[in-house]
Amino acid sequence: MTVIVLTGGNGGVLREHATLTVCVPSTVTARIQEAHILIGHYWCGVVEEKLSVSNNA
Repeated sequence: MTVIVLTGGNGGVLREHATLTVCVPSTVTARIQEAHILIGHYWCGVVEEKLSVSNNA
């Protein structure tokens, strides 16, 4: 199974259990969360595009 984790700081021990770690290099929780939200929205957009889901609302 592929495991992708979103982390902050240096990734901590979670990074040892992941296939791919996306680590936001900050120790400020708010900045890490903002980056994670951006990354999540980007990934959703890519998935929608790959599935040919229309964004015409």
